[in-house]
Amino acid sequence: MRLRVALTIGLMALFAWGASTALAADAKYVGAPGCTARCHNKKEKDGDQKGVWLASKHAKAYQNLGSAEAKQKAKDLGVAGNPQSAKNCLACHTTGFGAPAAQFDSTFKKEDGVQCEACHGPGEHYKAMKTMKSISEERGPDKKGKSETAVKTGLHFPTEETCKRCHVQEITLGGETFKNPSYKEFAFQEFYDKMKHPRP
Repeated sequence: MRLRVALTIGLMALFAWGASTALAADAKYVGAPGCTARCHNKKEKDGDQKGVWLASKHAKAYQNLGSAEAKQKAKDLGVAGNPQSAKNCLACHTTGFGAPAAQFDSTFKKEDGVQCEACHGPGEHYKAMKTMKSISEERGPDKKGKSETAVKTGLHFPTEETCKRCHVQEITLGGETFKNPSYKEFAFQEFYDKMKHPRP
């Protein structure tokens, strides 16, 4: 009897873990409007997440690929055609690059550049206000604690490794290595302090 109970509990835990992993894995990208339209747009109350992002180079990352300077850099590196269509540029200047089309909600626009979900993961399952409140409560007042809800719904809290998916001298896509023409020495803490939010 005890063995059967233990096996049942074990199977339930495995199923729950698998379900939560699947929940996060198949989440859709909702785009910055899905995060900032109702919630992350309050300057005084929440630390101006939307404003910090809009003022950053991340928000203009795709747009900047259309500039004369970007086109010249791309040409110098042997990138054929428009940088706004080149995979080695889009990999870091857009959000969710390489994900299947079905994983993007109708609210998502690649033209919005490096959006919230580039660092925090696809937002379909954590975007609801109730879910975000649960995550906030679980993390505690200093917002440094762990959150099972965040793990289950696929909300990530960026680290230096998150940033270094793009802030590197070279990236490799499909076995091919490309140079990053706009690479600058990456000082994580310095850049993180510019991007962090909330900013009370």
